[in-house]
Amino acid sequence: MLIAGHETTSSTLSMCLLELSTRPALQDVLAAEAEELFAELERRGDPPTDHELRKLPMLRAVIHETLR
Repeated sequence: MLIAGHETTSSTLSMCLLELSTRPALQDVLAAEAEELFAELERRGDPPTDHELRKLPMLRAVIHETLR
């Protein structure tokens, strides 16, 4: 039961990465967003957590759009 959805997961991830590969400006926005968060976490000495990663609004939007 653990691997039941592996093909749909890989297909979804592949589609997301394919779409991102055709949009360099969006890649730049996502990279800047992640770099800002990870720089802040590094200054504080904290590891990234699920709570912290939820603070990436553009990443959340990309994930939601991919799943739509």
